[in-house]
Amino acid sequence: MGAKLFPTGLLSALIAGLLCFPSSLAAQTEEMEVADNVRVIQEQLKSPNFDERDEAEAEIIKLGSSALDHIDDPSEDYEADFNERLIRIRKALEKVAVQEAISPSRITLVGEVSLKKAFAVIKSQTGNEIALAEGYDPAFLEKKIKLNHEDASFWTVFADLQAKGGIESNLYGGVAGKAVVVPRGAVDPAMVDKAVAKVPPAPLDESGIFRLRVTGTSSAKNFLNPELDYTQVNLEIQWEPRLTPISIDMPLNKVKVLDENGKELKVSNPESVISGQVQPGINHVTMSIVLENVDRDVKKIGDITGRLDCILPGRREKFRFPPIGGIEGKPKLSKAGITVQYLGVEQNEDLFSVGLLVSMDTKAEEFDSHLGWIYDNPLFLINAAGKKEPSIGHQGGDVDENGVHIQYFYVDDPKELGLLYESPGAIVPLPADFGLKDIALP
Repeated sequence: MGAKLFPTGLLSALIAGLLCFPSSLAAQTEEMEVADNVRVIQEQLKSPNFDERDEAEAEIIKLGSSALDHIDDPSEDYEADFNERLIRIRKALEKVAVQEAISPSRITLVGEVSLKKAFAVIKSQTGNEIALAEGYDPAFLEKKIKLNHEDASFWTVFADLQAKGGIESNLYGGVAGKAVVVPRGAVDPAMVDKAVAKVPPAPLDESGIFRLRVTGTSSAKNFLNPELDYTQVNLEIQWEPRLTPISIDMPLNKVKVLDENGKELKVSNPESVISGQVQPGINHVTMSIVLENVDRDVKKIGDITGRLDCILPGRREKFRFPPIGGIEGKPKLSKAGITVQYLGVEQNEDLFSVGLLVSMDTKAEEFDSHLGWIYDNPLFLINAAGKKEPSIGHQGGDVDENGVHIQYFYVDDPKELGLLYESPGAIVPLPADFGLKDIALP
């Protein structure tokens, strides 16, 4: 008979108990529990009893996307049935991971907590990291605030933190993967309540992973050609910190604008597409919707609806190779639409270089849009204790029909060390509908 399955009830109890621990310790402990559970269930995949194999396959899938980092990669050393099950499990969990990535985060946070604690809880529940900008006194984060959110959106909770905590987003000084905030008006925590300005809220849509906010409206009158009069609505588009979009487009043929009386207003160049340029360290893009000949008697836009066409990177995948000295040939690893091939190690004077070939199962134009991510992906050397050593630098080489060639450089001889390559998975297209109401005109 095969190994017994780890009882799911016991696993649930263990995870529930972790909620009493500090969030970082709880996360580490939960990760270890998932890894141990996967190892036990994976042995059941080799059971002589095929019903037990089927049961084990279903149990691993029930663990969710957190199991992906702990599932063995298929190998020629394994039986065909075991490899097929590993492939099926991974594909099923990759679909779950994609759905998690594109679904808006939900947060439950009730009671009196410090800003520091609130940030930690939000990161634990959603993966969204909020951090105070460098140069500000960390004591600022000890300010206590009262929150009452049950299954609320990230943007709803974030707005409440800003209002009650006296903070605001540092949109131009951000860090990839983090929402960086600064004190609003005062660094001294004792002055926070006095520093919060009472300003009318901007029209916004915060229902999804994106938050759209109207930053202003303007109108221009052309005295020589009244047909060139226009009104402009300026938008700021942010995304949850756990994501960094590859691109964001707004097809204007999907945008509909109504005035305060329900009369449709014409969008200029309705067949064009507005594109937002996503830049490193800047956690938002801006766009402007231009309207034709809005009557001066119209005081307000009643409603704007539209759609964003977004490209997101998939879940961050890990590709592990054994110690270099034991690698024969040029092996490949494939996950989530990404294939990584080890090309060898060379010594160049005082440095060692490790070569990789990275390719994607996608169309050429989508691969080109992903190159920035590929060039930024790290390759770590891993010792027997699991300690990671980053490269001192890397450079991209040729791009051909096989993929992109990259060289990573190290000071020490890496032949006795394993490799860990990390990359976002396959590109995920995401349409995101939005709606904005009651927008005042000049």
